[in-house]
Amino acid sequence: MADKEELYDRDNERDNLIKILLNGRSAAVTAIRGMGKSSLVKASMAHIDKLVWVDLEDVYNSMDLAQQLINGFASQKISGINEKAIELNKVKHKISTGNFSAKNFLDIFFDSHILSDSTVIVIDEITRARMLGSIYNHFMNILYHSVKEGRIQIVIISSEIGALYEALKSKQLPFGNILELIDLKPFDEPTSLNFLYDGLEFYGAKCPKWSISEYYRISEGIPVWLTLSGVRMVEGLCNPNGIYTDDRALKYVLKQIVELSKKEIEMLRLISKRQNMSLAGTHLRRSTNSLIKKGLVVKTSSGLMILDPLMEYMLRNEIL
Repeated sequence: MADKEELYDRDNERDNLIKILLNGRSAAVTAIRGMGKSSLVKASMAHIDKLVWVDLEDVYNSMDLAQQLINGFASQKISGINEKAIELNKVKHKISTGNFSAKNFLDIFFDSHILSDSTVIVIDEITRARMLGSIYNHFMNILYHSVKEGRIQIVIISSEIGALYEALKSKQLPFGNILELIDLKPFDEPTSLNFLYDGLEFYGAKCPKWSISEYYRISEGIPVWLTLSGVRMVEGLCNPNGIYTDDRALKYVLKQIVELSKKEIEMLRLISKRQNMSLAGTHLRRSTNSLIKKGLVVKTSSGLMILDPLMEYMLRNEIL
């Protein structure tokens, strides 16, 4: 787990999340990728005795979901938790042999006496499980009622901003009534420049002031890009434009793009180049809504905008 010192300029958000949990409430933390959501939550958990951390980043089927829930139990050194993980593993085996349903597994997981009002379940990238359809809906239903009845507290994390807001506004399961929202924003210019200068000073590296300022402009204050900018300067790479073809940046952006449909990628290219959306052909609205749900695009007064500046540049200039 991270501690407070591993965060940069997130004290207010950290203190807010700790206060929410100490008051017996639950929270949702959202922002685009690379904003430090998971690091913030990890740094806020020092006072939690019973913590179950479930990572749904790479969940593609009900077996994946079951395994990640088990991993959340098994990773904690708490009396009774590991025993429950063993029990759940046996249930998961029944799912794989067709003798048990994933819905039954979820019922057992949340009915466990291990889960009490002192248990905090963190679910990282929760909306990634949307592809599971009815299993995801059942999961969210159990989660909602477990929190509402005061049996557990949760912190849900999501980069899929649109999908999370949809869940918060749902009339059937109004998560907005039981979760307090923490929406992380990019660092402003003074904070970003201090971040870069502090890093350069710590590592004894130097780059021209114009280079540091340009790295900030390119990053738009997004921590993951500020961090890569700092790493590049420590490596002696003071040319900011080189970040666009840096293998680390390309790999990070490509990981998000390869999961999209051809239509969604085509839409992103058109948006990046400010071209007419009708060129994307049919299913325009469906693709737009999907990109918004995934937190890649947002509607503005002047049209659709890609939220990640490096992704936008790479697509516009055919780097990817």
